[in-house]
Order: sequence, then structure tokens, then C-alpha cells
Amino acid sequence: MMYMRINISILKDERIISSFSKMESSDSHQHVHDPNRVKLWRWMRVYTAYVYRRPYVPITISLLVTLGLFFWLYFAYGINPACNTNYYRWSGDEISNKWDAYVGASKNTYGSLLGMLGETITMLKQFQLTQMGCIIYERANDNMLSAEAVQEVWKMEDLMHQTEGWGDYCFKVPLDSLPQFAQNIARQVIESMKDILSALEEDTKCIAFKSLITELKEFLQTRYNVTNPQPEDLSEELLADFIWGDNRTREDRVIQTYFGSDYDPDARTTTRMRSMFPFGLPIKGYRNKGDRQAEQTAKLGKWQQGFLQPMRDMSKAKPKGVIPYGGFPFALNYDISDLILKQVWWLVGSFLFMFVFAVFVMKSFFVAILGTIGVFLPIPCALAIVNIVFQIHHIDVINVIALFLICGIGADCLFIIFELFRQSETIYTNHKKRLAYASQRGLIALATSITTSGVSFLALCTSGVRIMNFFGIFSFLLLLFTFIFTFTWYIGILAIWAKHWEHTGLGCSCNCKCKCKKRKRDELESLNSKLLMSQSSTLTFTDSSSSGFNDLYVEYPKNGIFDFLHGKPEFKIDAAGIDISRYNVYEKFFYNYMSPVIYYYRLPIVVLAFAFAAIMAYFTFQMETKSELQFLPDDHQLQRAYTLALNGFSTALNDFSFVYVWGIDPKPIVKVADKLTIDNYGIPTYWPFNITDQRVQQHINNTWNLILSKSFIDKFTTTNFGVNPWNIWEQIVDFDEEYIEDPLIGPLIKIAFEYLNLTKPPESMEYITPEEYSGYSAVWQILLSELAYQEPDSYVPGTLKANTVGFSLDDYSLQFIGMKANMFIPSEITIESLHELYDKAKKLEQEIHDDAERLGIPEFKGFMTGVAWLTMVTEEKLPQQVIKDVGYAFIFASVVILISTFSISYTLYVLVSMLSTIFMILGILDLTGWKIGTNEAIMISIASGFCADFIIQPMLALAHDSSERSLYGKIQASLTTFCTPVSCALVTTLVAACFLYPCDILLFPPFATFLLGSGIFGIVHGFIILPALVALISCGKTHIDLYSLPKIQQNKIIPPDSEEDIIPEPNENIN
Repeated sequence: MMYMRINISILKDERIISSFSKMESSDSHQHVHDPNRVKLWRWMRVYTAYVYRRPYVPITISLLVTLGLFFWLYFAYGINPACNTNYYRWSGDEISNKWDAYVGASKNTYGSLLGMLGETITMLKQFQLTQMGCIIYERANDNMLSAEAVQEVWKMEDLMHQTEGWGDYCFKVPLDSLPQFAQNIARQVIESMKDILSALEEDTKCIAFKSLITELKEFLQTRYNVTNPQPEDLSEELLADFIWGDNRTREDRVIQTYFGSDYDPDARTTTRMRSMFPFGLPIKGYRNKGDRQAEQTAKLGKWQQGFLQPMRDMSKAKPKGVIPYGGFPFALNYDISDLILKQVWWLVGSFLFMFVFAVFVMKSFFVAILGTIGVFLPIPCALAIVNIVFQIHHIDVINVIALFLICGIGADCLFIIFELFRQSETIYTNHKKRLAYASQRGLIALATSITTSGVSFLALCTSGVRIMNFFGIFSFLLLLFTFIFTFTWYIGILAIWAKHWEHTGLGCSCNCKCKCKKRKRDELESLNSKLLMSQSSTLTFTDSSSSGFNDLYVEYPKNGIFDFLHGKPEFKIDAAGIDISRYNVYEKFFYNYMSPVIYYYRLPIVVLAFAFAAIMAYFTFQMETKSELQFLPDDHQLQRAYTLALNGFSTALNDFSFVYVWGIDPKPIVKVADKLTIDNYGIPTYWPFNITDQRVQQHINNTWNLILSKSFIDKFTTTNFGVNPWNIWEQIVDFDEEYIEDPLIGPLIKIAFEYLNLTKPPESMEYITPEEYSGYSAVWQILLSELAYQEPDSYVPGTLKANTVGFSLDDYSLQFIGMKANMFIPSEITIESLHELYDKAKKLEQEIHDDAERLGIPEFKGFMTGVAWLTMVTEEKLPQQVIKDVGYAFIFASVVILISTFSISYTLYVLVSMLSTIFMILGILDLTGWKIGTNEAIMISIASGFCADFIIQPMLALAHDSSERSLYGKIQASLTTFCTPVSCALVTTLVAACFLYPCDILLFPPFATFLLGSGIFGIVHGFIILPALVALISCGKTHIDLYSLPKIQQNKIIPPDSEEDIIPEPNENIN
């Protein structure tokens, strides 16, 4: 009757559940059935008890830290993702060191007097040329040189010119601010530079668009007296007269400047044409080009967005089949940032799926939605620390990949903690102890897996590509904060849910409330039994419960390695001692069926798996490499503009030059701070030389003549874009009275002569004496200023003519001198074609060295360099770096695993599984036609660390299993414990990977494939191959037949205060 009254009371009032839990927690000793033999750490019990009592403390701290770091990041540094191919380059090898030393030298010296003053004094507004914009017009399979096509270009450029603010950002020659004599000089300068710049607009004083349209307008005005030329005035005859008329010089210049490399002089056709747009600094509110240059260029880029709107409209309309492609460096930053942020919406889709899937698995909206929010929290924290602590202020497109990674790894953390908490219900009824149990086991599991993946990402810091270094640091920080928030934010969320809603049905999703109610009824029945049993002083286990055998050594019946040849496996062998009846269906499947299959067939599983891995390893090493570094599809606006600018014209907008330089050590000094910047690759060391030595001067002249004599040098392009700065002395040597009257350089020379008290210029270029050099070096620096205005800033640093000479900012002495000449662009830029050209350049370098030896100045030895070789060395080195990255990742991971397990054998097991996973992925990709390029090299390096997250959990559970179970029992327990959370993380990862396939950025779809391969093959190794390998290699213990045990052991009576199977409560009250 008492039992019935208690039962009816429980059914009527569910609050007795919590009352009974309090009653349990007040006992000084509680009987605990834990087959895993986990002794709770005292500090963990204290911490989780505190979190259970005050869950809002860690939740609030997590939110405050995240918000604080986010606002610091946003207002102090900003969030501007970028993608610049210049930064996907190698550094640290001989070839790249030479270029970095050359570029570094141009940064800490000045190239001309005007160049120095332009960085220090207040300059006229917009009077310093900065990077030009370019629009390329393409008419696929049709002729751009038809009147109707040119008319469409004309209309569009007129609309661009009407953009408000053109006069505030153009490259301006402020004639009104100059005295009359200076105005004449300025006009002469403009006229002399018409092949490089364009005409002057009289109304705005801006340098006009450097465009075929600008020249056509001038032609119609001067030749045909058309006062205000309009697109409709252009006809086929007028166009032909302009291009192919009597002026052959203009024809050659127009062809070289505006027409594509596919120009056919006989048919007079080309499918592409280009226009350039000059811009100037400083803009209003700034002193000169160097004054807060990043702010100036950001404002200029923002304005260029509106300036390009007519081009975007034309790109959509495609009138007459003409499609424009824009390349404006400062606007490009915004375009790329917008493009990257659009890809983040696919990330949102991944997180939405994770939320829906978490609701399905956890049966709670509360835990699922707040847990998913917790996965977001590490993102702003990691970005902030990268900027604040590491001072890395570059967010690259590759970092978006890390966000997809964290979707899978973050889900792994959530599901592991949740499942361990759920499984702890079979051991404890006290929520505080359940929380401590789940946190402790989760801490061991996640600390190892996250650290293993984290140090694998840190291995990317050994790469020669800084972008990958930064990615490794960012990914490591993401994992670190994921780990921290798992045991603060998420533990607090779990505590609230357990305290208020776990057994009430509140917080559950609608479609699982019935399951909550059923679980509640089961727990009430369990409490009925516990209330009855609590009246007794003993607790009895019968043979009807598997928990009665948890302290017994139960081996798998068919334990022989070759037993699989003689029969079938036996299922439902309870060797782990887990109360499997309270686990979910998937875990029961692993417990009763998968574990026996893996153990029974361990030999064929291992043999077949590693045979397959060996075959795939063979194909892995047969993979071919490819030459490419491309982020967007060929038909994308930005990518097509880049491709055409690279090799679509006979004179590339990107530099393709042979550079030879003296006076610089070929290996720069790279500080730690330099390695954390995206565009600083070291400080050069200068070698002293005597420029007044006649042999040195002769060698410089011989070198220039030798360079121009080579067949791979484009002499026509070199005329405009190449330079030998020492030849500027010819203007001083040839000085006579006529120069005084010359409106271009006469006044400058006259002022220099009067100020420096000079009387007679040098007599010959054959030898500039020390006295002549000392007296006229200032004049030389003045004349070198012309180089600064002969070409705009380059998208690629260090590729200007003004960069070929440098003077000390301290004593104004010559630090280095070089020269540059343009090479012919290969019809197809590949590693092979670049190597062929590089070999010719190295041969020329040796000839230059031989000339120095012949003249008796072997110490005056320079070196050859060029930005073109950076592309070559990057695409060669990256695939090679894959082996190093994977090797470093494995070394770092092995150290972590060894520390975590104190077992060399388990460490080797995991490393073999990781290596096998990589071989399987790459082998299959090779069979499907993949080649290793830049993108694939990056993906392989990432996958080598990511796969560890799926492999390590079962092994870790095995290594930390201190129970007296048999080997089979330990394998059974480890697989059952982690099969659900890791499988859920796999599902989340696979779906997240699928969201990468539609992305525009070409890095993402290949990464999706690697993500799928890492997850699938990682979990196959972790939950099938690795346990089979452990079972095969590890020595078994003596088999005990469970059913032949004496009855006294099967009906073991354990008093509640016995030390056996009891975890004593601490004397301190932590409840």
C-alpha cells in the first residue's frame, strides 16, 4: 500500500523528481555504477557545481568577452576581407629573396628629388599620380574595331566622365596654381608624356581618359573641325582614317597601347580593346601622397564604385556584343570584399542546417539554438586576437574556409558534451555530478582532438606563403576559442536546460514532445524502483541486468584472428558493462552489432584498408602538377579582367620585366614583426660601391647594351616602360645653351646651376669624375624626378622605373642602382614557359657577371630579378610544400597524442590512420583527373589536420579506459560512447561542405571535396580501421566464459557504503 501511495503521488506531482534528486545528493556516500571507472576530479566537481548553481555567470562572461572583442575589432581595425593574388606568393627562397631585397630597398630609399619631397612636403592636390584603372572591352568572335562597337564604348565612357566628383579624384595638373613659366613647363611635360598619359582637359585641368575615344575626339576636332564630337559622328571611314591613315607612327602607338594581342594587321581586327583612367593624390584634406595613404586610397576606391556603375550597366546589357571588364585596384578591394561577404551567406546556410540537425539530435530548441550561437562566438574573438595580439591586419578569402571548418568542429564539441551528459544519466541522477562527468570526459576528448587539429593548423606557419601562415594562426585561435566557449557558454546552457526542462518536456521541439513525455514516464518508473530500493540497506544486481557484470572481464567468444574463416560473428556480447537499454538506437547498433563485426573481422579489415591505402598512395605520388593561381571562374567579371590584363595585350598592365641591380645584398633581413605583415618581406643590406669608378660606369653601360641585344627583350615596350637611370646623365653631358631655352628642362637646369653654383657640365658619358658626380648628383636627382611622372603606381609593388635607383634618406648618397627592360610575354604563361624564359635570363645574368670579371671589378656583382619569377617559384614550391606541411602536421600531432595518451603505440595508430586518410583522398582525386595546383596544395595542408578530429576520439577513449574490461569491451565502450556525437559532427561537416560547391570563389569547391574526404575517410579510420588495428596488434587476455561463472558472482550483493564501485563525496559541501 505504501508503494501504491508513493507511485500515485509521483504520477500526480512531477516535482518529486527534483526532491528525490536533492535527497540523493544529500547522502554522504552514493552508490554509483560506472563501468568506465571514471574518478571525478575535485576541481571539476567544484567548477561544474558552481556553473550549475550560477549558469548565467559563464554565459554572461562569454557574451561580454565576445562583444568587447568584436567592438574593439570593428572600430579599431575594421572587417575588410580581401583577395589579392600578389599575396599568394612564396618567400624565403633564393629567387623570392632577391625580389624582396630589391622591393625593400625602394621602400627605405628615395628614387628622385621629387620622390623624396612628395613624401615629406605639402603637395598640390591630385598632382601625384597613383594607380590607374583599366577597362577592357571584349567582343568575343567579333571585331572591336568597328564603328558600332566603338560607339558603344564612347557612350559608356561619356557617362563615366559625367560621374560627380571626377574633378576631385582625377590626376590633375593645377595650372592656375602655377606661375606662367611653370605652366609652360607643365604643358610640355604633358605633351612629352602623351604616350604614357593623355591630353589635358581644359575645363577640369584633369588628365583625360587614356582611351581610343579621347584620341578620336581630338582627331575629329583637329582634322575635321567637329566642335563637340558625339558617338553618332563616328563612321567606319573616319575610324579607318584615324587608325590606318597617313600617320604610321600613330598607328603603331595605338596598336601597342589599346589593341589586344590578337590584333590582325591584315584583316584589321581584334576582339579586345582597353582604356586607362589616371587618378591623383593627395585628395582634399591630405598633405601629400604618403599622408595616411590607406585612408586616401580607401576614399578613392569608394568613389570609384560609383564611377564604374555605367560599366556594370553595359556589362549586363552587352550592346552589340561588347562586354566591359574593369580593373580598378582601389575599387577592386571593395568588389572583392563584397564578393567574399556574399559567400558568407552559404556559411549561414551551413549554420542553419546545424541548428535544425541539433534540434533533431538533442530534442530541444533551447540547447540547439543557443549551442549553435555558441559556435559563432569564436569567430569575432579569433579575428580580434589576430589583429590585437599578432598585429595581422589582413583578412583573406582563405579565412572564410576556416569558418566552414569551425562549423564541423564546433558541432563536434556540442554533440560530444551533450551525448556524454545524456549517457551520464545511466550513472548519476544528480545533475551536478552528471555535468562534472560529461565535462571531465569531454575535456579529455576535446582537449586532445582540438589540440591535435590546432597544432596541425599551426604547422602551416612553416609554409613560405604568408597567407597560409596567417590562416594557420587564425584557425588555431578559432579552435582555441571553440574549446573555451564549450566549457563556459555551452556548459552553462546545458546546466539551465538540465535544471529546468530536461524532464519536463519544456524546451523540446514539437515533434519530440511525445518522446519527452515517454522518457519522463520511464524516469518516474525508475524513481519508483529507487524509492523502494532506498528502504533497504543492500543493493542487488541480477543476471537480468548487464550492469551486474561491469567488474568482470568478459572477452569476445570468438577471439582468434582467423576465426572469421570458420563461421559468423556473435552479436549482443555485453563486454563493456554499459546499461545499453538506456542508449539510443544508433548506439545500440554499434554496441551489439558494429563492435562484434569490427573485432571479428579485424584482420581482413586492416589488410584490405591498408592495401587500398597503399594503392592510393601510389596514385598520390603519380599526381601531376598544374600551373595556375586563380580564385574565380574564367567567365567572372573580375577574373576575366585579370586574365586579359595579364596576357591579353602586347604590353601587359602587370609587370613582365627583366631587372638587374647592383649594391643590394640578395638576401634581406626579415624580422619577426615583418613576418606578421602581408606586404613587408624584409630590410635590405647594402653593399658599398664606387659609382665614380670608370670601370663601374663602363660596366653599367655595357650591361644595358647587353640586355637590349637579347631576342627575348621587347625593345619597343622597353622604350616606354624600361629604363637605365644612369643614362639620365646624358642630358647633363649634352647640356648647352639650347637647354636653357627649352621650356621643359631648361628652367630646372638653370635653377640647379645657379643654386649649386655650377658652371660647366661633364664633357663625356665615358667617365663621370668624382668631382663632376659630386657637383651634379643633385641635378641627376632632379632629372630622375621625371621617372616618377612617366608611369602610375603599379598594382605590383616595386615594378616602376623609379624603383631602379635609390638614395639614402640620411646623407643622400647613392645606395643602389639598377635597370629594367620588358620581356616578351609568352603566348601561354605556364611553369614551363616561365622556366624557359628564366633560363635565358639566368644566362644573361652570367654574361653580365663575366663582363664585370673582364673589367677587373668582380666585387661589383649584381643580380637579376623580376616579379614574373615570383609566379613561377610560387607555383613550383606550393605543391612541394604539401609534403612538408603534412609532415609537420603529423609531427606536431604526434607530440600532442603522445602527451595525451602516454602511449607510443596509440600515437602511431593515429598517425598511420591520418596518413592513410590523406592517401585515400588524393589517390581517388588522381583517378578522377585532378592535378595538384596552388588551390589543391592549400587544401591538402588543411585536410591533414582536420581529419584528426574524426579519427582521434575512439582511440582516446581506449587509451584512457582504466577499467578491467577486456580489449573487446574497451573497444565496444569507446565506439558506443562516441559514435553518436562524431557521426553528428560528420553529418554537419558533410552538409557544410555541400554549401561550398555553389560558391564563386574557386578555392571553395575543391575544399568541399577535401572536407568530404577528410570527414568520411576520417570517421571510417577512427571507428572501423583503427579499432580493428588495435584489436589485431594488441595482445588479448585470458578469456572468461560469462555463463560458466558461479552464481555468487552473478548475484553479487554490494552494500551502499562499500568502497567497491563507489565514488565518495568530498567532505566539503559543493552542492
